[in-house]
Amino acid sequence: MLNDPVAIWPLSLSSVRLKKISPQDCSSSIGIVDCRLDANTHGDGCPTNRKCDMVNLFNLEKKYADDMVAHARTEAPNECCGILAGKDERVIKLYRTTNTEHSPYRYKIDPVQMLAIYEEIQKNKWKLLGVYHSHTHTEAYPSATDIKSIVFPESIYFIVSLSNPDQAIIRGFHITEDNISEVELRIIETQR
Repeated sequence: MLNDPVAIWPLSLSSVRLKKISPQDCSSSIGIVDCRLDANTHGDGCPTNRKCDMVNLFNLEKKYADDMVAHARTEAPNECCGILAGKDERVIKLYRTTNTEHSPYRYKIDPVQMLAIYEEIQKNKWKLLGVYHSHTHTEAYPSATDIKSIVFPESIYFIVSLSNPDQAIIRGFHITEDNISEVELRIIETQR
């Protein structure tokens, strides 16, 4: 069963372009993005053996991707966590939050910070677009612990992997109790 949060913010995908991608569409040219080449299953390395369809596209400004990676490196060896909020599927603010678990294996966003973030999101008429956390020694793929800990099933869950410290990898997922769908991420230059 999914955790019962204080509030759940729906992610409207009305302006997210849906697209089936092929291996040729995958690009890691900027050094912090990875696309899974097999869009049907996760293969032998998958802890869940669940089906995954890469169908969503999310544009993430480079400054936010860089900030997520910097946060992960600062908190290592423990996992970091945070929130991405915005409007019209565009991130306006990244919130670095405290991992109250202080653990390299799991995270929990400080509830006092979460309440303050919720209030600011509501005040500004924004949406919670995503939750991010890091994996300090494993790939950027939801662990069994991550799946059990989902609080905002309508949001994108971004995972920053530092398994190769010289090249962080960010991937995004929609996660429910019975499905993991990878979101195609495009790191773009800052929009004006």
